[in-house]
Amino acid sequence: MSGKKLRNKKRKRKRTVARSAVRFVVLLILLMFTAAAAFLQVEEITVSGNYHESEEEVRTAVLERAPGRSILLAYLLNNGRRPLSLPFVEKFNVSFGDAKTLEVVVKEKPAVGCMNAQDAWWYFDGEGKLLFSLAVPEVKNEGHFIPLLEGVPLPKKDDGGEKVLSSGMSLGVRKSFFSDIGAVQMWCGSQGVYPDLISFDESENMTIIFGGLAVQMGSFGNVPMKLAVLTGLMPDILGRSGTLDLKNYDGTQKDIYFF
Repeated sequence: MSGKKLRNKKRKRKRTVARSAVRFVVLLILLMFTAAAAFLQVEEITVSGNYHESEEEVRTAVLERAPGRSILLAYLLNNGRRPLSLPFVEKFNVSFGDAKTLEVVVKEKPAVGCMNAQDAWWYFDGEGKLLFSLAVPEVKNEGHFIPLLEGVPLPKKDDGGEKVLSSGMSLGVRKSFFSDIGAVQMWCGSQGVYPDLISFDESENMTIIFGGLAVQMGSFGNVPMKLAVLTGLMPDILGRSGTLDLKNYDGTQKDIYFF
């Protein structure tokens, strides 16, 4: 082997050793950093985006996945994931405020209504899909109102009985049925009025009940128009007992009956 080839071989060997040494140092630094971060404890958790779960419940759920209150584990095991014990929450988005602070943004499930069926209270979204169930319904939440419903059609078995409900199941009702409920939910939030119940009869006629006041909304369309009319009437009728008949209102009638 010539001297030139031998020198090239030695240089390659030195470069290989140098690269291996650099990789080892980088890996060691990363391991030291990870180990140090793993032992840093969460001292503060800020919470936002929560309407149905309290800040304390969110903090508790985050720390359930963080042995030793490790801030690194709290971040890695919660970010983008659904919590273990909070039914209204779809997922957490977690970021670092500083070395000892986590910032948790809560994304909640888009519940538009709640109904009682099969010994549980079921919450569903604007497409009629069941999200989850609770043993008892949430107390009326005026910060992010979810209406209580009665008479929502349930899916039937082939023998005519009701199907056993489960999370993720679609109720299979016409799409506008849930659009109407969603429109009422949004209207309640914008007006700051919160009914005790929204009831449906066998023909899917909607009645909104505020204590002794019943507002008959009818069925199959014109709900946004009727809600616009109701906005102007509420200051005069809210708190009174009686029935407001909007069943057949289409914008052309001069008289609206309250009895």
